[in-house]
Amino acid sequence: MNLKVYCINLKEEILKKERITKLLKEEGLSDITLMFDGIHYSEIDEDFLKSNDLKIFDEWTIEDCGIHHYFCWKAFFESGARYGLFFEDDCYWEETGTIKKTVEEFMSFNKDYKADLFYLSRIIPEIDNDQGVISTEDAKEEIVKRDADYNYVIPTYSYNLNAYVLSREGVAKILDQKPNHSIMTPDEIIPAMYFKDMNKRHPKIAKRFNPTLKALALGGPTLDGRFVGVCVQRG
Repeated sequence: MNLKVYCINLKEEILKKERITKLLKEEGLSDITLMFDGIHYSEIDEDFLKSNDLKIFDEWTIEDCGIHHYFCWKAFFESGARYGLFFEDDCYWEETGTIKKTVEEFMSFNKDYKADLFYLSRIIPEIDNDQGVISTEDAKEEIVKRDADYNYVIPTYSYNLNAYVLSREGVAKILDQKPNHSIMTPDEIIPAMYFKDMNKRHPKIAKRFNPTLKALALGGPTLDGRFVGVCVQRG
């Protein structure tokens, strides 16, 4: 498959690296995976920001996660690959083959649909509380394709960007808006680029980014009580 995999890992997170490396090997994806060495926020100073053409958004504190995802987006764009699959190192799934099967099915479907972004896992804040997700149907997301295992839906505002796919066209749209000049958590950058009602949640962020991405997500299942998709976040 014309796919590159990017996994963000901080050097001190040795156990997480070992776990995600094992999972990716079992999926048959290790040969196309780049393990990205994350930068701890304590290492990010004005010289680092300036030398990498980075600017922190508004009054946001230094956000190493946003920088990591930006560097991976750039690497994917420069690779020439058709699709990029992105993970954070705390991503976890139980059943071997789940990720590869889900991504392959999406890429096949996307030959005609032309989505820029595909969530493999996410949290939907409006239906999430201390007790977890009540029902994904409460999100009232438009169903694009019905499936026996899960539906493809047009995602509402979603959080927890730890497992997702970008098309080459999608990453070009992201980089075109220069997120490196407004570094913040990618959990806000990406929804701002597809969610047309972002102004109701974060007016300043909505003014900064335009909703140019065509997004798609899994409508289920719900895992660990709150993650909608095929994988979760584990410490």
